[in-house]
Amino acid sequence: VLEESTPGVEGLASVSHHAINQNDSFLYTVTESSELGVFQQSSDTGIFTHFETLQNTGYDQAGNLINGLLNPHTVVVSRDQNYIYVSSPISVSIMVFSKNIFSHVLNFSQQYSFNGEDAEGNIITGLIVPQAMTLSPDEAYLFVAETFGVSSFRRNTSTGALSYLETLFHGRLDDEGSPLTTLMTPKDVLMSSDGSHLYVTSQTFNALNVFRWNSDTEHLLWVETLQDGGVDGGGASVDGLEDAEFLAFSHDQRFLYVTSG
Repeated sequence: VLEESTPGVEGLASVSHHAINQNDSFLYTVTESSELGVFQQSSDTGIFTHFETLQNTGYDQAGNLINGLLNPHTVVVSRDQNYIYVSSPISVSIMVFSKNIFSHVLNFSQQYSFNGEDAEGNIITGLIVPQAMTLSPDEAYLFVAETFGVSSFRRNTSTGALSYLETLFHGRLDDEGSPLTTLMTPKDVLMSSDGSHLYVTSQTFNALNVFRWNSDTEHLLWVETLQDGGVDGGGASVDGLEDAEFLAFSHDQRFLYVTSG
C-alpha cells in the first residue's frame, strides 16, 4: 500500500482525481495539496512506486516554473502518453505537461487560462473555473466542463497545443439558436466512442445534457436534456438525477450510467 506518509512518497495527499493509460505503466494523480503525482507500475509485479511529484510554484526537472496547479481538479492523459492535461478551478487554467520519451519525466509545456491566449493567439473567453475534462476518441479535441458551461478546444496531436473553439454558456444559445438553460455547475463530461455526442451533467439543475458534435463546423449543438422529475423522449419518468455527478459508459456503449449525490 502506497501512502503519503511513506518515506519518499508524495502526490497522494487528498487525491481529487487520477488517470492511467492502458498502454502505459504510469499512474497520474492530482491532489488538494496542489500536486501532480506520477507513479510507475512494475510489469512483473503490478506494484506502483513513486516516480516524481510536481508542485504548484515549484519547478520541473528542466527548471520551468509551475504556476497553475493550485488545487487541481482533473488529470487527462493522451493515448500516446506524450501529454498530460490538468485543470485547476482556482488557477482558472489548464496546464499541459509533456513527457520525455527517454527519462519519462514530465516538463511543463503550456498553460491556457481564462482571458488568456490559446496556441494561435486567440483570446479564451471560457475556462471560468474549469473542472472535468475529456478527450474526443480521435484525441483531436478536448472538452472542458466549467462552472457556467462547456468549452471546446482543437488539439494538435503532435505538440499537445490547444486552440480555443467556443464555450457554450448557461443562459445563452448554441450555434443553431437553441437555448441552454441547464448548464450550470456541470460535474462531468463524456463523449461517445464514435465522437458524435457529448454528455454533460448539471448538479444545479439535476440534469443530463446531450449535445451533438458537428465535426465539420466544430460546434456543439444541443439535442436534449433529461431532468430529475421530468420525462424522457419516450414519455417515461426520469428519476435518479438529483445532484447528477459522474458519467460512465457500459463496455458496449449501449448504456450510459450517471451517479447522483
